[in-house]
Amino acid sequence: MKNKKIIINKIRCLFLLALMFIFTTAVKTVNLTSYLCQNNCKNVYYIVSENDNLWNIVDNYQYNYEKRDYIDKIIKLNNIDNQLKPGDIILIPDVLN
Repeated sequence: MKNKKIIINKIRCLFLLALMFIFTTAVKTVNLTSYLCQNNCKNVYYIVSENDNLWNIVDNYQYNYEKRDYIDKIIKLNNIDNQLKPGDIILIPDVLN
């Protein structure tokens, strides 16, 4: 009976340590990305031309996101709810230098 309690306590301790490790790693990763972007990123204003779409616009820039996530960020930032029109000005965030 006593051995069973010791084993359960060891499992709980290992689980807690693993959880703390995962949490700490996630926090450090987020902070590192923010730090890199603060020092190496800039925002760019882009004037939409004929036949432009977000997919080909973002191909002109370097960024630290998955392409789909980056486009979603641009859509939310610029409140885009329909197709882009020539002459529209959009903000392209977090462009790497």
